Amino acid sequence: MPTSNETPNRHDVIIIGAGIIGCAIALSMTRKGYKTLNVDALPAAGYGSTSSSAAVIRTYYSTRDGTAMALEGYHDWKNWQAYLETEDAGELAHFIETGTLVMKTASDNYQKHVLEHADALGIPYEHWSADRITQELPGYNLDCFAPAKTMDDDDFGMPTGGALQGGVFFPAGATSRSANRRPQPEGCGSQAWGAVPLQDQDCQDSGREQPCHRCSH
Repeated sequence: MPTSNETPNRHDVIIIGAGIIGCAIALSMTRKGYKTLNVDALPAAGYGSTSSSAAVIRTYYSTRDGTAMALEGYHDWKNWQAYLETEDAGELAHFIETGTLVMKTASDNYQKHVLEHADALGIPYEHWSADRITQELPGYNLDCFAPAKTMDDDDFGMPTGGALQGGVFFPAGATSRSANRRPQPEGCGSQAWGAVPLQDQDCQDSGREQPCHRCSH
């Protein structure tokens, strides 16, 4: 529990890192009454791996625990203003419900385990054929490009034969777009030093998770 004899330079918890995970930990702990300090080698929050995030909010992972955590996070993102307990919504990250599409490939057993977790947790999904994918996402390339090649290979970016036969569409999926300024949540007692709080490769080696813009708004 937090100590009662706090001093300005005393912290109950020191958190290494000030990316999305470190800042989320700080926010949760300060809400429980702890005084926290984030320490990061970089000059501001989110400068590390968080800065390279694709901003995809998905509800499927290869483990049951990971899937359950993702589902909880999806609802937090969907109600972001309430989660941050702030009255000012103007500068918050925007939640854009798009759904997400993940491809079926042999190396991931055609999403067998992912779908088992979704069934167990009541997460809705749809099986999409190759025709359905090209109908919903005109211009999507279903050619296979594996194995991966380096950019200096003469065949870099060239299809290697075969094509994806379908995927799984998860309606509970989204992307987020951040405003330029990230306000600190009201009543947040966290402090950051050096920062201020804030998938299978058979056919495609990147970009397997595709937001579906048929339901964006």
